Parts: sequence; C-alpha cells; structure tokens
Amino acid sequence: MEVLASARLAVSAKTRDLTNVERDALIKNGCVAEDWTNVKVVQSNASESQFDFNPATVQRCQFSGRVVLGFFRGLKGNEPTKASAKGLMPELFGERRGDSIGIAAAAPWRGSELEGVYDSHLADVWVLQSARVIRCGLVQNCVVGPGATVSHCGVVGSPDSCPSSFGNGQFVTVGPETGGRDVPICATSNFEDLAQYCCRRTLPQSLAASAEATAAEAVVYGRKCSAPFTVIAPLATLRGCARVEKCLVGPHVTIECSVVKDSTILGSKALPTRVLSSAIEGSIVQTGCQVVQHSVVTKSMMCIGSGVLRHGLLISSILSTHSTVSEGEVGSSLLGPLVGFHHQALLVAAFWPAGRGNIGYGANVGSNHTGKRNDQEIWPGEGVFYGLGCCIKYPCNMSEAPYTIIASGVSTLPQRVTMPFSLINSVSEFIPGVSPALNEILPGWVLSNNAYTTVRNEKKFEKRLLAKVEGTIPQYSHRTIRGEHVQMMIAACAQLHRLEGASKVSDRSGQPVYTDEDIPGGAGLGKNILTESSRVAAIQAYDSCVELYALKTIWAAVGSLIDRAEAEIRLDHRSGTLVRKAELDCGVVSLSGLRTHATAKAELTYAFELVHERQLAGYRSGYVDLMKRLLELVVAEANQIKTSKNKDYKRGNKIIPDYSQIQDPLEEDATVRAAEEFALKVQASLEECQLCAHHHSHI
Repeated sequence: MEVLASARLAVSAKTRDLTNVERDALIKNGCVAEDWTNVKVVQSNASESQFDFNPATVQRCQFSGRVVLGFFRGLKGNEPTKASAKGLMPELFGERRGDSIGIAAAAPWRGSELEGVYDSHLADVWVLQSARVIRCGLVQNCVVGPGATVSHCGVVGSPDSCPSSFGNGQFVTVGPETGGRDVPICATSNFEDLAQYCCRRTLPQSLAASAEATAAEAVVYGRKCSAPFTVIAPLATLRGCARVEKCLVGPHVTIECSVVKDSTILGSKALPTRVLSSAIEGSIVQTGCQVVQHSVVTKSMMCIGSGVLRHGLLISSILSTHSTVSEGEVGSSLLGPLVGFHHQALLVAAFWPAGRGNIGYGANVGSNHTGKRNDQEIWPGEGVFYGLGCCIKYPCNMSEAPYTIIASGVSTLPQRVTMPFSLINSVSEFIPGVSPALNEILPGWVLSNNAYTTVRNEKKFEKRLLAKVEGTIPQYSHRTIRGEHVQMMIAACAQLHRLEGASKVSDRSGQPVYTDEDIPGGAGLGKNILTESSRVAAIQAYDSCVELYALKTIWAAVGSLIDRAEAEIRLDHRSGTLVRKAELDCGVVSLSGLRTHATAKAELTYAFELVHERQLAGYRSGYVDLMKRLLELVVAEANQIKTSKNKDYKRGNKIIPDYSQIQDPLEEDATVRAAEEFALKVQASLEECQLCAHHHSHI
C-alpha cells in the first residue's frame, strides 16, 4: 500500500540532532524529554534557513524514545513556496505523477492555521511537516503524515510495538457462524471477488480457481503490510478520539469521538470517509464510507461508498457499495449493492451477493440455530423484500426468486423457492390435508399486480448509482429485470406447467391447491401452497414479462449497440448463443449484477434468441412490427402501474380524511409519470420509424 510504503520511508529518512539553541528553546517552551539526544528533526534540503525546524511550534510536550519532528509553520510564520516545500522531504508521502497525497497537496500552507505539537506526550513518533498534534494523552509508535491533524485524543498509535496488518489478510466468517465460507479480505479487495470466493464450490472450475488465487493474494497482502507503528496519512484528521490503535488511516479520512483498533480506514479527495462517534475494530473501510451516530463495525469489510449509521451493527460481514445498515444488526453476512436496511431488524448468516433488497422494521432474518449449532444460513435473492416483523427460519434459499416480497408478520419454514417476483403471505383459509404452518405463494404477483414496485426500484437504483463519483466505484446495473431473471422465469413456467393436474387437495371453492411435493424433485414452491388461479396467473405474468424484456432490450440497443439495419438482419436470421447464469466463466454475468459492455452485448444476444425461440413480434417481420407490439406492452404496463397506485388513493381516501390533500395527485406520481413518459418515448420512436419507412418506399 502506497501510504504505508511512504510511512516506512519516513521512519528511515535523514534526520539531524537538535542544536543547543533549539533544545534550550524547547525547554523554555515547557517541553521535557527522557533523553534529548533521541529528539531529532527532519534534515532539510532547502537552502533557506527559515524553512528549517522552528522550536516555537512545539510547546509543553513530553518526549519518550525516538521522536522526529518536521517543519511546522506557526500562527504568523513564513509561508514557503511549493518549490521550496519540496526540498523538505521530497521522497515522503508521494510527489509522484497524479498522486493525490503528494507533499504539494498535503502541505498547502493554509491561511493562519496552527501547526506543530502542543500539550502532548510523544513516544517513538514521527510528526512530519505541516502536521498538528494537539493535547493528546499519548501518541506512540506512530507516523503522522504531512498536513495531518491529531487533536484532543487519548491514545494514538501502537503502544505495545507489536506488528499489525491493520485488518488486512484476516478471514471474515460469512454464512454459517461455525465457518465454511470464511473469506480473506484486504484493502484492495473488491466485492465481486469476495462473493465468488464464498460460493466458489458452485462455480465453474476456471472461475473457482481465479477466486482462490485472488483470496491467496489477499493473505499475502496482509503479510506485506505488517508494521509495528500506526500511520496517519496526509490530510487525515483525528479529533476527540479515546483510542486509535494499530491503524492505518488514509488521506481525507475524518475520525472524531471514536474508538478505532487494528483497522485500515481509507479515503480520497473525491470520496472522503467519515467515522463519527462510533467504534471500529479489526476491519477494512474503503473510500467514501460513513460510520456515524454510535455505530459499531467489527471484523468486517466496508466496500467503497457503503455506510453504517444510527447505532447500526456490522459484525463479521462484508458490505457492498451503495448499501447501508442503520439501527439494525448484520452478522456473518455478505450484503450486495443497494440494500436498504434502515430500521431495527436482524440479518444473520446471509449470502446475498446481488443485494438490492430491503429489510423492514422488526424483521428477524436470523434463525440460524437449530438447537444444535448455529451452522445454518440463508441465500436471499436479488431484491427480496422482508416485511415488517417477518420471521425467516433457516436454511433458506431464495436466490432463484428475485424481487420476492415476504409479507408483514409472516413466519416461513426452512425452504427453497424458485419462483421469481412472488408474494409469500399467510394462507387465507384452512385446507384439509395441508399443514397449517405453510404459507401461500403467488408467483409473479409483483409483475402482474405490483409493477409499480419494479419501475420505482429501477428509478431509485439509477438515482443512487448516479449520485456517486463516476469512474471511482463499481458500476452496477439498475435494471430490475435482466436476462438472468428471465431465465429464472422460464424455468419457473416449466415447473408451473408440470404442476397442472398433479394436485391432491382443493380449497373450499373446489379449485386445486398445489404443494412442492406434488411433482418429483419439487416444484420450487418451498413450504407454501399454490392455488390453481395463482398458477395460471403466474404463467401469464412470466410469459408477458419475457416478451416485454426481449422487445425492450432490442429497442434500447438500436442506436447505441447496433443500428436498425443490423437489428433487421438479426430479427430475420437467428445467430448467437444464450448466456446463462451458469456460464459465469465467460465473464459476462456477475453475482453482484455489475454493468459492463460485455453484459449489455450478452443481454442483446439473449433478447434476439428469445424472439426466435418464441417467435415474438418482429420475428422475420421486421423492426417496425417489434416496436408496435412493444408499444402495446408498455402502454399496458403504464396503465397497470397507474391502476395499482390508484388503489392506494382509493383506500387512503376512505381511511384518512385529508388523504387527497397531503398526497401528490396520481398524475404527478413520479413512478406513474416515468411509465407514461417511457410509453410516449416508444410511441415517438415508432412514428419516426414508420415515417422513415414511408419515405424510403417512395424513393
């Protein structure tokens, strides 16, 4: 790591003894030392003497062991030019091309800001130029970089001098708390690699080997970055901290009123990190993160741009970009991007690489103990919504049921569900021959009855992804319906067709009721019942969504990935192969839903394949026919979204007397407007194509 390498240079840099005048001035300033010969100053290469050590900037301090002091500017001191500043310690903390923590940036000689060392005890410390150490109880075995601030702190450094890797190279226990998915982390780890290592046994051999190699590199990284001292990088700020021990604190990191131990905290100018009134131990915190408001992070990794807020607990877990944990507790889990966890709730032993879901208030997603051992786990699907007060019993696998909703207060049994976009709710009636512990599943319900949610999620994800600094964080897809989800829908349809006629029981109205055991090998219903009407509705919802996905993907690609002429050719002649989730080794599908040019091309290839397989609109009839059908589908979707939201308005007006006065009108709802505007956009595109076709026919 660059910051650590620069710190190692600092401790071996050229120094000189204090002159008698400097020593006497320090004694006059109220300073004491065990041995004044161990107090050194940085050897200046600058020709101007006024840029050498200034004893007036060090007052009322106690020195133990070897202490090295740099140049500090007093309240009304001289302001060296950038050129002369380079002469002070040019080899330390950067000054490389493009280095954001170089000496020129780290020591900007700001206004009349106080620099130096005041009212502190220093033991085996290097305080470099333009830094500030003010009223600290003990700063020991520490390198304080140029421009850094350590103010009003208790203990800062590595008091016992034992080497630390600052949390790098350690193993985080994900999933079963008894072990089995332990993954090594380091400051350069990325979330996708960590996720692949956790489930490497289920991946193709080539990808598993790559994941294992990356994990081995993390362990080696930990050994290489071991050091017996704490590093406070340039432009880092520590204020009012009781203890900051055995840590590497990167540039543009602010830590206030917190306790941090055995950790790496990184920041950058574009993505600064804040730790306020919280505690971190044995963890890696990457750039752009927040740990604030009395939160606790222990033996965990926070990826770029993640956060733990408002008394949140993150214990032995990995938190991806754009995800936050507020008020609740996350333990032994791997959480993917865009997870909303804003209430008091529990999530334990979860392997959730795709993220994008939500944990409602009081949700207990953590029944990982069977009474024997705490060795069970859960695999939530992408976008799964855990409702208020639900209770999820382990083991549970919903990785093939993305964007499923677990209704409020529902208690689920251990199960595997493979029905995407479903609603799992309590049963509405007792059915003889069926266990009362089973719930009811409505496959595809989110698509057929709550499309508002899918469109709103897309807009919400897109907004959050665009809010971060472009190019500095992983680029995740904001789309809630992608090719891998469509493949799950097609597989679910096949199972639903197999169920027809296999029912052994009926409800009070006489319609068949299905369970997972009705067909050999299970139907993917989990510990739930399925009525005949819901089965038929699910097939229709899935088929309609597959068609909409294919046509929409092709339409969106024309003009960006391909031109219309190529679209016409590919609609007429079948080519390409399907890209399935199992083919992760081809590099176009990721566990966390990364967005790349390769994934966009793969989605397009799959969309054309669906048109040919299912003989959808445009199949050997042209792009205009495809757009006509697409317009029908998106208009129907916009109407369904409006109708769905209108139900809320009708219900609200019956219950709340001034409901219509405090809610935005239906026509102004952002999600309703987005759906209608998209339909108008498709319509305009169709009219333009028809006009062009008419023009060419008359030439």
